Amino acid sequence: MKKVLIMTYYWPPSGGSGVQRILKFVKYLPEYGWMPIVLTARDGDYLAIDETLVKDIPDGTRVETVTAREFYDVYRKATGKKKQETLPVGAYVTNESDSLMERLAKWVRVNVLVPDARFSWIRPFTKAALKIIEQENIDVLLSTSPPQSVQVAAWRIRKASNIPWVADYRDPWTEIFFYQNMKRNALAKGLDEYLERRAIENADKIITVSNQIAKRFRERFPDIDCKMIPNGYDVSDIPAERPEITHGKFRIGYIGNLMALQNPEILWQVLAELASEDKQFRDDVQLHFTGKVDVDARRQIEQLGLLDLTVYESYVPHPVAVERMMTSSALLFILPNTPDNKGVLTGKLFEYIASGRPLLAIGPSDGDASQIIHDVDGGRMCDFDDRAALKARVRELYEAWKSGMLTDMAPDMKRTSQFERKAQAGELAKLLDAVSG
Repeated sequence: MKKVLIMTYYWPPSGGSGVQRILKFVKYLPEYGWMPIVLTARDGDYLAIDETLVKDIPDGTRVETVTAREFYDVYRKATGKKKQETLPVGAYVTNESDSLMERLAKWVRVNVLVPDARFSWIRPFTKAALKIIEQENIDVLLSTSPPQSVQVAAWRIRKASNIPWVADYRDPWTEIFFYQNMKRNALAKGLDEYLERRAIENADKIITVSNQIAKRFRERFPDIDCKMIPNGYDVSDIPAERPEITHGKFRIGYIGNLMALQNPEILWQVLAELASEDKQFRDDVQLHFTGKVDVDARRQIEQLGLLDLTVYESYVPHPVAVERMMTSSALLFILPNTPDNKGVLTGKLFEYIASGRPLLAIGPSDGDASQIIHDVDGGRMCDFDDRAALKARVRELYEAWKSGMLTDMAPDMKRTSQFERKAQAGELAKLLDAVSG
């Protein structure tokens, strides 16, 4: 078997959607003649821990780890936070309630730590990878990001070893949807753009998750070889039999972290209107969140009188998250409300589709996610400011729930096989074959 060294910061027991893509590649690549060796962070600073994901690592897979000092450890100590306390998504954004020390720490995070807060891992990743390449006669290096520090390390490894290099971008670099909120100074921004350009132009192949991101990469870097391999779902993660639904509610479920840039205030307003107009709707409806929810979203839900209709649940292991999807009446899917969001294509969308539940989707109607929802007959994407369309969609889903016809509004499972993780690993294997010669 040929050998691929896969370099990733996120790896089990890290939880969340960020680890799923590379984990499933590792799970299925051996079936296509490729032996993965994984190089990852030891005791990384993860948003969530999920020990259940370890079961997907094939027996005998070599996993090497490196250590480094985490900036977020320093951040917690400087701001008086507990060592075990997980940081919110978007911890770089300054809030009015921040202390002087928090503001200083966030300024350092944005303007000193380039390309990102994981920059301290660049050197140990580079050193360890070069050692493994020498020991194992590696055929290809595969790096995945975020964090983009992993790509900087891979660029250094490529220069030092001349090994074929495939760079996987789960998100863009300087065009990631939250970049405009970071407010970097000119020096930090210029350095970040330089690192991005050098890393992208020196990779033998670029992989990304959506057509829009691939298009933007090709427009900005015309000479690169860029292929799109989307996120997907693993058939083995989806129970063959649907879990029994016992809550008796028209449950609108959201599974994952709801960030500030995703907060759909218009939806909370629509739900409040429907609840005031229809007492039966108010008795039936339930908002169910599984994961972290932005503080402003929580405040707005409470102010609109929806708190008694809302259930908040903290992070759960992946099998439980899938169960939450399958026991929801409709699944809430929200893209970030930013200018560069048409190419955002999260792994959650594909698991939502695979769960067989109807979607209540909010985002750009001309983006990649909207096209996929359309292609699998999963409904329509409602624009962020289209109150009438959103209200009509909620009402449509509710009426279908009351009449027992929700399954008629679910995605067509016959159209989803192209998004299975095993098939995507096969596409990656073809790419690795070509790059390795």
